[in-house]
Amino acid sequence: MDKHLVYVVAIDIGSTNIKILIMEIDGETITEKYKTVIEKFSGYENASINTDYVEKVVNDILKNNNIDIDLVEAIVITGSRVLEDEKKLLNKKNIYIKEFDAIGIGGVILAHKNEGIVVNLGTGTTFIYSNIDKSVYLGGTALGSGTFVGILSRVVEKKDINYFDLVKSGESKNVDLVMSDISREGLGILKGDVTASNFGAVYKKYNDSDFAAGLMNMIIENVGLQLKYIRENVLRERKLNNIDVIFVGGFSKEEIVKKYLKKISDYTNVNYIYVDNEYAQFATVIGAYEYYLIKMREKH
Repeated sequence: MDKHLVYVVAIDIGSTNIKILIMEIDGETITEKYKTVIEKFSGYENASINTDYVEKVVNDILKNNNIDIDLVEAIVITGSRVLEDEKKLLNKKNIYIKEFDAIGIGGVILAHKNEGIVVNLGTGTTFIYSNIDKSVYLGGTALGSGTFVGILSRVVEKKDINYFDLVKSGESKNVDLVMSDISREGLGILKGDVTASNFGAVYKKYNDSDFAAGLMNMIIENVGLQLKYIRENVLRERKLNNIDVIFVGGFSKEEIVKKYLKKISDYTNVNYIYVDNEYAQFATVIGAYEYYLIKMREKH
């Protein structure tokens, strides 16, 4: 590789927000130049306007960081709602990376692992098997931060409250039926604090904090139980004794979310790995950049 200074701009266009990562490549030296999360814009409904919007945002970022647009080698794009490729951003080489590939590679690289099941806990939740060479979609659920914020925004009257703080002061058992409500001794391996029915305790008194805690509990339990069965299938199909489970995504970096994940992790006997909080929500955009760097750069 010739020693010269170039930049690669990676963009993850998600359903909730947009992540942008700019990497500086100077010969063999690679440096993170800039990264940001932009709250999803509103008022635009067609893809061509989305392209104009993202182009303006990227152009402003380059100018604010004194990056010469002529030094941009490529713009790497991924996400659940990628742009149409008829119009190139900034008239540069645009590389489109499948979101599942970006999630998988981003997760294992950030966790410093050779392979793993990457759980992207974001607006919804996606399960990806990745070993750097390839990523395989294993399944997913519509439950995630979008469920959490969406329901609470409609149920809780106070709009200026932090929903995660609300969970901290709540008790999910005040809205859920647990096994001890049904049987004093539990049933078999099911202990008394295991959920029997999410929001099934219609006779119990509860407040907004309890409701938020119950909602968090419902989302995390469903993610954790689905993950357990997916992991068992991967172990069986690939004849493995163990495989790492790696959590990424903006929702996973919240400490109260990790507390609920710890509970389901203990219950299912599956250990979870969390990437650095600073990069958890950037896993997909980092994966898109790394995919380009590892698999595509020399070809283009």
